[in-house]
Amino acid sequence: MKFWPLIAVFLLSLPSMQGQSSRLSKADSYFSEGKLEAAIPLYHQVLQRQDVPHAKINLAEAYYGIGDYHSAANWFALVMPMEECQPVHQLKYGYALLHSGKCETAIRWFNIYLEQRPFDPRKPDLLNACDKYQSLKNKSKGQVEVVHLPFNAPSNDFSPVLYRSGLVFTSDRYQLEGQYLAHLYQVSLTAADTMVYGTPKPFDVETPQNLHEGPATFNASGDEIFFTRTRPESQARKKLEIRTGRLLPQGTWSALYPLTFCSDEYAVAFPALSPEGDRLFFASDMPGGYGGIDIYVSVRINGAWGRPINLGPVINTPGDELYPYVSPTGDLYFSSNGLLGLGMLDLFVTREGKDGTWQRPENLGAPFNSAADDFGLAMMDATESGYFTSNRQGGAGGDDIYFFRRSGRIAAIDVLDLTNGMPVPHAALIDTQNSDTLQTNANGRIVLRVPSCTTLTGWQEGFFPKSVDICPDDVPNGADTLFLAIALQPDIPQSLKGVVFDRTSGRPLEGVKIKLESDGACASSDLVYANGQGRFTLELQNECCYNITAILEGYEHITQQSVCATGPNREQYINLFLQPRSNAMPVSSPADSMTFAESPDDQEAGKTKADLFENFEPSRPSSRDTSTALAYKLNVYYDVGRSSVQPGSVSELLKLRDLLLKNPSLVVEISSHTDANGNAVTNEELSQRRANAIVRYLTSEGIDRARLIPVGYGEALLTNDCSDGVDCPEWMHQENRRTEFRIIRQ
Repeated sequence: MKFWPLIAVFLLSLPSMQGQSSRLSKADSYFSEGKLEAAIPLYHQVLQRQDVPHAKINLAEAYYGIGDYHSAANWFALVMPMEECQPVHQLKYGYALLHSGKCETAIRWFNIYLEQRPFDPRKPDLLNACDKYQSLKNKSKGQVEVVHLPFNAPSNDFSPVLYRSGLVFTSDRYQLEGQYLAHLYQVSLTAADTMVYGTPKPFDVETPQNLHEGPATFNASGDEIFFTRTRPESQARKKLEIRTGRLLPQGTWSALYPLTFCSDEYAVAFPALSPEGDRLFFASDMPGGYGGIDIYVSVRINGAWGRPINLGPVINTPGDELYPYVSPTGDLYFSSNGLLGLGMLDLFVTREGKDGTWQRPENLGAPFNSAADDFGLAMMDATESGYFTSNRQGGAGGDDIYFFRRSGRIAAIDVLDLTNGMPVPHAALIDTQNSDTLQTNANGRIVLRVPSCTTLTGWQEGFFPKSVDICPDDVPNGADTLFLAIALQPDIPQSLKGVVFDRTSGRPLEGVKIKLESDGACASSDLVYANGQGRFTLELQNECCYNITAILEGYEHITQQSVCATGPNREQYINLFLQPRSNAMPVSSPADSMTFAESPDDQEAGKTKADLFENFEPSRPSSRDTSTALAYKLNVYYDVGRSSVQPGSVSELLKLRDLLLKNPSLVVEISSHTDANGNAVTNEELSQRRANAIVRYLTSEGIDRARLIPVGYGEALLTNDCSDGVDCPEWMHQENRRTEFRIIRQ
């Protein structure tokens, strides 16, 4: 960070350390005066000879102050275990790490800082610093043109303000007896679009040669001025004050007098007058603030300026807030090194609510902000063009003035979920024209400028990317904003539902093995069995095509081609018809008429068929269930709307596993049921996923997959009369929410 003269004046009141060596005293003196680059080598020399805690801290602060974040992070790392380490050092260490590209480590130190300062208003940004930092770097890329102005000198030129037919700015190009002094200068503007400017000349306000002066602000008519000036050397302390004067009819300025709230005890600087001329914003280090330098406002009533009011902790931080500016629309712009940004000083904007409170500041992001210092903004109109100051690389030297102009048409892009029309928050939006990656807000919207035709691609985890073409000319006649929606298709499995019939009799067939197989990179499906009504459900992977195979003993196998999961439809339906073989044998009888072969364990224990299920509770039958096989209840539980089994249900599943291991010839149906609340289709899908989840678990425990038939009945087989529209107590709905198993065959 370059400490231009007026900022250095703020720092002159910092106490210097006494009783140290001359080299250390000199380093402390340079540090307190803001001459950080001169202080750094002296601190290194001191620390080579002795361990001085405050020298380590100041050296870390000095590197941080000049924007050498890598060195600052290294020295702050040595400060962290010291007794003298304060929370502010932990915060700056986090910032230094963030600017050095070490996001995750920075987050850890931000958390350590917040443990001691849990009510810091910056907490949301600090906890999300990595994503926030990246989004700021891409915020307005390709939408704002930034031009370095030709009248910048190798010295510091900063804080332009519009005045009459040109600009008034502050520059320390004036030199007196080897000392550079900041004064006000005026430059004429012939044509902003072509960047044609005159030669800067001193502004015609009476200025003592040995005092710093600027920046300035003017009222709407240009006949009232407020500007910063240092107090005379004869004062008790060399501080900053705001002076004001009127333009006289003969074209000269009246006597310039300080505002009543200026003082020898603190600095008052960088005035910004509201468009109505009744409020004056400024920066000050007066007592009672929130940090080093805060922004205040004074209200003019009956020609007199009132007591300054601090804008509060939403805007002011333990760091420095400087260079306020009020736009023609009443928005307040300022710079801060205490809020999360891209460099030391970043430009922010805030707006006053109807209740008089200030909104949370918004970082302007790149290209307004950079890794350097960015400040001193002024608008030519509402938001389209204007000027700001930066000491970023590529300038003439020191602080330079830049012109900016927003380009292209405004476009409001909404990224939505194709299935329900709901916004997709924080979705990525990739501009193929310049490869910039932007991000929608919490409401799924981003407002940007489109300078030329391009392709925008919306993307979010869990969705397929979607691209749309957009051009500035797409804006309807008479409108200034283009509204566009990008609907993303969720990347969730589609489903194939169907029924298997006997081609001869037309009856639905139970127990048919059904499987999907893919020749490409798509995974094949799990094997499923048709239930008692011949129904089955299979999951399809998006953008995949399959062959479906149906097999049942006594019937000709069939393979149907080209079942594809494409398009927005989440469900597909199919009917399969199996042809009986001429020599087909009768299908085996239901489980209750089977003769169960005894396993060796059963023979030794002398168990009967009934003994096999003594550890299971028979399930209450449904009046709509046509199966003659007895169903047994599985006491398993799920989270609401999910198919994964809760850990507490594992013991119940292990009981079923043991039954199947001891009786390796049993084939069982795993069935899941829901109550009638909600959508019937959704209930059926959820119940099928739950049944599939149990089968996957049992398979992982060593049970042959061919012995397990998952069936999701949804709300089709209720155990009571609590169907749609019937008012029932919760306990009756609970009876319907059940998972069962039954023996299908042996």
